[in-house]
Amino acid sequence: GAEDPDQDIGAAWPGAQKYLDTFALHFVVLSPGEDLVVRTMTVLGSGSVNGFQLVTGGCDGRLHEYCTGKLNSAGCVPDIAGVGVPSASAGFGFHVTAALVPPNKTGFLVYSVTGPAHIPFAGATLCLAAPQKRSTIQNSGPGGACGGDYDIDFTAYAHAPGADPALVVAGTSVWCQYYYRDPTHADGTGVGLSNALRFTMCF
Repeated sequence: GAEDPDQDIGAAWPGAQKYLDTFALHFVVLSPGEDLVVRTMTVLGSGSVNGFQLVTGGCDGRLHEYCTGKLNSAGCVPDIAGVGVPSASAGFGFHVTAALVPPNKTGFLVYSVTGPAHIPFAGATLCLAAPQKRSTIQNSGPGGACGGDYDIDFTAYAHAPGADPALVVAGTSVWCQYYYRDPTHADGTGVGLSNALRFTMCF
């Protein structure tokens, strides 16, 4: 199989385990009969590795962007992204973000576990099959015209009380997209949409 790129970690203890500070996550696809080789090295100073956890399953951790976001009132098309590993068992660490959003606008992540879609909606495209569900409300924060952003720890959300139980089942596929208020948009809908992201909840 192909070698997974190195991940540099190491920082002062932040009070809890934190991805890329205290631990790294890798995905490697092996062909039958291949060996798995794990390598660690110290770049500066000294350090120690306290252990490895190997998890096998039918998930390769890949994230796939699809569909097209809507040009917003600030003249930008928001871009969705995933950071980390979509794990059904971890209680934190996989973030779904959106950049190039107008500042100080409320929004939320909309998701589906049934599939993608291309549905005309509010002058753009809703990229998720019904039924759609939504996350908690976020604010895009301060910034310039396109300097707002959204960021949700999706694994933490999936483990929160009252969350969709399908999200903590390994193998569940998720399709998601950010929806936000854009009250000064010229089309009068007051709605903004990012492009969409697909991923599978790993073990």
